[in-house]
This record gives sequence, C-alpha cells and structure tokens, in this order.
Amino acid sequence: MSKFKFLSLIFMFSFLVCPIVIYAINLERPVKHQSLATPYEQTAALKSDGTVQITKNTYFNDSVLPNVSSWNNIIQIDASDMHIIGLKKDGTVVASGGKNEKGECNVQDWKDIVQVCAGYQFSLGLKSDGTVVVAGTLTFDRNNEILEWENIQKLIVNDSLVIGIDKYGKILSTNYSDGRKEVFQKAFENWTDIKDILVLGDVVFGLKNDGSLVSAGEETDPYYIERTKIGHWKNFVQLAAGRNHVLGLKSDGTVLAAGEKNFRNLGQLNVSGWKNIVEIAAGSYYSVGLKSDGTLVFAGDNEQGQGNIKGWKNIKVANSKISTSSSNDLSNNFKVIVNDKDISSQAKPFFDSSNRIQVPVRAISESLGADVDWNASTKTAVISVNDTEIKFIIGSKNYQVNNSTMTMDTAPVIKDGTIYVPARFVCEPLGCEVNYEGSSKTITINQE
Repeated sequence: MSKFKFLSLIFMFSFLVCPIVIYAINLERPVKHQSLATPYEQTAALKSDGTVQITKNTYFNDSVLPNVSSWNNIIQIDASDMHIIGLKKDGTVVASGGKNEKGECNVQDWKDIVQVCAGYQFSLGLKSDGTVVVAGTLTFDRNNEILEWENIQKLIVNDSLVIGIDKYGKILSTNYSDGRKEVFQKAFENWTDIKDILVLGDVVFGLKNDGSLVSAGEETDPYYIERTKIGHWKNFVQLAAGRNHVLGLKSDGTVLAAGEKNFRNLGQLNVSGWKNIVEIAAGSYYSVGLKSDGTLVFAGDNEQGQGNIKGWKNIKVANSKISTSSSNDLSNNFKVIVNDKDISSQAKPFFDSSNRIQVPVRAISESLGADVDWNASTKTAVISVNDTEIKFIIGSKNYQVNNSTMTMDTAPVIKDGTIYVPARFVCEPLGCEVNYEGSSKTITINQE
C-alpha cells in the first residue's frame, strides 16, 4: 500500500453511507436492511442464511481485521474504516474489527435495535422506540447530543457526521464542525420528502422520494466531486460515496458514477455496464454492486484483495425495488412465502413498468392477519390490523399510514380484477421484512 493511500485513509476517512430507506411512519416495524459494507479495504456481504462473507485484507494482520466467522442470524450490516457492525434478527447487535480503542465494538448489551450504523470509532443503534444508543466516542464528544434525540426513524452516518430523520420528517445533525453543521441544518429545515442524505466534503446532497437531488454548501476541497456533476441526476433510489467518487443506483437497476478522473482513478468509475443492481456500496477507491440474482460486481482498486468476490452467491437481496430483464409475469416461476407458509397459489405478483414488485393486496394482507376493505367508487383499499391502518388509492403514488400521507415511487394497480400494491409499502407498515432471493426466485415476507 502506498504511503499516500494509507495516510489518506487514516486522516481523510472514507465517506460511509448508511443507505437505509424508510417510506412509512411506524416505529414498530424494522427499517430497510442493507447487505453490503466496505470496512478498511475490504468488501463484506450479508448472505441469505444470515451469515456474513468478507474479503481478506492482504496488508493488515488478522488481529485488527473484522472477524465475522461466528456471526449468524444477521439482517443488516454496516462498517466504518476499521470495524463492522451487524444487526441480528432478535434486535441484538455484534461488532468486530480495529483495536476497540474507544469502545466502538462494545454493543453486546444492546437490544430492541432496528438499525445499526458505524462511524469513525463509534457505533450507533436505532431502537424500536425511536431513541439512539451509542458505543465509542463521536468526534468532540457529541454522544450526549445524540442520546437526547427522540422519535428517530432513520440514522445516516457520513464519516463523523451523524444525521437523524424523525417521524415528522425533521432532519437532525451533529458533527465536529459547527460551521458545517449550521450550513447543513439551515438547508435541512427547508428540505422535505427526503429518504437519504450524502455528504461530500462541505456539500450535502438529499435524495428525495421522487429520485431527484437537492444540495447545499460549497466545495472547498478540489478533490471532491463538484455538485454540478451529480446535481442533475434523477430517478435514483440509493447513493454511495468513496474517497473521491460517488455512485447512484437508478430505479431501472443501472448505476451512474461521478468522480475526479485525474485523481487516483483506479477504475472505480467503470460501472456503465452494470445491470439488474439492487444495492450499491463504495469503498475508498472501489465500487461494489449487488445484483438481483444475489451475486456481486466490482470495479476499482483491488490492491488489498477487496475485489476478490468472484464466486460469491446467495447474497441477501433485501430490496424489493429490483430490476429484471425477464417477463413481468411471476406467477409461473416465483414462490411467495409469508411467515414460512407457501401462498404461491393465491398470490401472483408481477414486476410493474417501474420494475417494482406488485403483490395482490388481499392475499398478502389476510395472510398477515390484516383486514382489507375496498371502496369501488373511490378506488380505495384500506388495510387494517391492530392500531395500524394503511390506505391506498389505485393509480396514486400517495398513500396514508395512520392518517400520515406518504409518497411511493410507483402506484397501485388493478390487474385481471385483482388489486395490486407495491410489496414494501404494504408489508413494512405491518411490521414485516420483504426479501427477494434471486437464485431461488422466492419472495419472502416475514413478520417480526
């Protein structure tokens, strides 16, 4: 490893993004989980069986590298420069890597966690009640500030900057630079309908639910990407950033990349041929994509073996917004499993024109113990169970969860006399996790 590369990774940490996407207001349900992470010059991937696979770093010895060999029942992972954190199905957390100098891996007592994030020498856990727990030390001891947050729906970590979005859509932030925080917070006050946030130097980008971007701040570092190179991007569902490049996953499963081609260009921008991608991650100078069939693609620096992912398969595809080149009719080829019960004969899902999985609302809802009421005159479907009510209108991207209006990026439809709604938007408010297993062509819906 070159001296420049080592110093740049130690003193200018890779920008790590927790691309957790939340659409419905309901603290009792799990957030969307991600399957990729990029700890120090490594690639980690969550497998469908709940274990984690990670490349071998050829520079550091095993004493400081993450050891995930004993991990099981994992449903989400994230990583900082030196440690990796995993959320287990029962709401507990595991962590490994680095020297644990600040206690960032001391997460063994956490419980009731629905999302985890890793930053430089700290770990965060979002609890089901909307509060946040911290292990390790944030820069300038910002721990107490975060511990006071309430009603948080989503956490985002970019290097040392921590962002929380509460159930009212308010964006909170804390970091080591008060000046940058003030600029960002002023922008956040005017932003609405934000599902992800990405920081590049002194510029912050917000990814809206409609796939467009908003931004604030000014570039001061010549090595960061100018906002004009990505500010016009549209139809995106996820962003990720490395040291000097940014990736954008489009709703059609393709990926765009922007960066400084004359500054440490090691091939990390070579993603134009990627297709059927459902999740992306970025390391310092490399890019990783998860395909809908559970395999990975890689571009960029492989000096430390971070690209040695050939043959990896059965990586967990936790995003129902998958792109496919196959037929839109799934009825003859795919299984639908709800709470370990095969309901394929009742449920005939399909990919709509936006390449989103649409599921029959009555078959799925009733399998989850919910009631469905249909008003033909208003073309409105109401799903209710316990204290949760979800209202969809055919042809409308707006829907309601307990009278709170939210927005989808595709609309419910009627097909062959059956009402269909996007899988994630009906299942997650009911406390379910939706997974698509590409290799076995199985859609799995499980209540937590």
